[in-house]
Amino acid sequence: IASTAREIYAGHNEFGPSLDPNLFADNKNLVILNLPYNAFSSPLPALNPENKPREVDLSHNHFSGSIPSDYCGVYRLKLDRNKLYGPLTIVLDPDCANFEFFSISHNKFSGTFPDVIERYTALHHLDISGNRFSGDFPFIPKSLHVFIARDNVFQAENIEYWRSSATEGKLQYLDVSSNQISTDMPYTDLIGPSLTSLSIANNKFHFLPTFHTTITFPGLTSLDVSNNDLTTFSPSHFPNVVVLKLADNNFEGPLQVPLSVTQLDISFNRFEFDIAQLFLPLLTSFIARSNVIHGSLILENFPNL
Repeated sequence: IASTAREIYAGHNEFGPSLDPNLFADNKNLVILNLPYNAFSSPLPALNPENKPREVDLSHNHFSGSIPSDYCGVYRLKLDRNKLYGPLTIVLDPDCANFEFFSISHNKFSGTFPDVIERYTALHHLDISGNRFSGDFPFIPKSLHVFIARDNVFQAENIEYWRSSATEGKLQYLDVSSNQISTDMPYTDLIGPSLTSLSIANNKFHFLPTFHTTITFPGLTSLDVSNNDLTTFSPSHFPNVVVLKLADNNFEGPLQVPLSVTQLDISFNRFEFDIAQLFLPLLTSFIARSNVIHGSLILENFPNL
């Protein structure tokens, strides 16, 4: 079966720990190889170099070693939550830049992420979270819809890489939380017309100039800037935000948030206001520890809380 099947689905079992590295190497018919949530702990199996599958999902196993060059040319590749390491330049070859979905989260990759990814003009989903990538972020292709890079050690002191990709592209979801980014980065470099969710939590941001402009981002519905060193927030920039997380910053003074908010976390700041004057009719979750809030809580101001 392994040498002739077009589609192999054997996920969510207890296969392993060993897997013959050449089990699928002679299969020229294979289109889908789906083996997630098993117990394989060998190196990744080889693929037929002439007729490669369109989709390979080997996530949630214990595969180790590097990604073989055979995997260059697969359209949708999911290798999350394994023990993979080594250079990505082997698989990210500009001569076969046809990845549409590339997900390698929670492995052991480190070092800089190859800038060659910018040439992957069909790529719409890139998840490199939970590794040890460092240095500046790579240029990202304008075709990208989802970019997840949280839980790495990117410094990204020069953020010019993102400008054209975000504001001129199709980016909808961007999560760069839990890195070491400290640049003075304007939101205009990140929030394009398509972006609906942005998380920059757990970094070292201390100044976001866009808060001092008249630019608005009506498409953004989820914003998480918690655990940075920010001091100013203007709700007029995000009139339709639904999930808003501002915790662990240096915000102070009155609290102003859009009426659209349903989930709000302002903990560990210095907001000072009379809660009786706060009216958020759609609010379902409110966390406000360690601020300077006074007055009487009027439940009618929060009918959904």
